[in-house]
Amino acid sequence: MFKFSRLSGSELVALSSTFALTISKGLKADELIPLGRFFSSVSKNIDIIATTKIVDIVEEAIIEEAIVEDGNIKDKRNSNQFIEDEFIDDELIDDIEFL
Repeated sequence: MFKFSRLSGSELVALSSTFALTISKGLKADELIPLGRFFSSVSKNIDIIATTKIVDIVEEAIIEEAIVEDGNIKDKRNSNQFIEDEFIDDELIDDIEFL
């Protein structure tokens, strides 16, 4: 599958602009407005899915790193550092800090 994360910001802008121009060719304004709203909705849903996956990774990492004795957490590594080292690509760290 194509990995958008390998593209630079300017490449993503160029790709999205080309895509928008291509699919809007020949359409009238009354056809473009619902199409734009549709893609905006798709974008928001993808953001929600990505955020949910990041939160799941963070929660799993915290649970896996905790030393539990008698149902109590006795020791836990620095969760943020563990997550950065083990689970998250450098490009996603800014997204996690945004949360």
